[in-house]
Amino acid sequence: HYGSVEKYLLLYCPKPTDWLRYPEETAQSVYKSERMDTPIDAAVWLQHFRTHNNQLLDELDLRASKQYVWSQREITEAGDPLKNILEHGISRIKHASDCMAVVLKEIKAQSSSGRYRVLVVVDKVNAFYEMSQIKYPDRSYVDADNITIARAFKKLFTNDWTNGAVVASVCKKLMVHYRILKVAGIPKYKPRSRPWDTWGPFSVSHLSDLPLDLLTDA
Repeated sequence: HYGSVEKYLLLYCPKPTDWLRYPEETAQSVYKSERMDTPIDAAVWLQHFRTHNNQLLDELDLRASKQYVWSQREITEAGDPLKNILEHGISRIKHASDCMAVVLKEIKAQSSSGRYRVLVVVDKVNAFYEMSQIKYPDRSYVDADNITIARAFKKLFTNDWTNGAVVASVCKKLMVHYRILKVAGIPKYKPRSRPWDTWGPFSVSHLSDLPLDLLTDA
């Protein structure tokens, strides 16, 4: 609400676990085989982004900085309104993940112009640094950095851009078992036939609430 009142461009991610653990649908990226797209979740985010920022986008009249080719017949030319990419991602679900990545990339790159300020708001941000539950066709797990929209959103957490702020919360309930072991100092080589005796209870009540402990293995 504060960001909306102060005319920040809002980039809001309320449930990153939906992208990393429980996506509606997955598909391999047509651009990089090791990447996985979550097109429905991307399209939903684009709709929410349009709703949150519709008036401000009209005022700013943001435009694409270069050409983007979605298919042989579908192209966004340099100078086209950024809203065209939004609408394309919403109407063409297949391209939604890439459209979302482009929108985030363009907003971050153009923020240095000083025309607008960006507010990135994320709940349970440490989900981006845990193992995803998405699998490749060979049943191996996909790293979070190889999920198109997660990779694009994580780039907003770096300090290589200006006129933006990131507000995020962490959640210790997202700590998966291998991280609980590591943070609690329990060695991995212990026999695991009797989890309660060797690992202890799968509870997070004893873990620290501090972001440094939840975002790193230190």
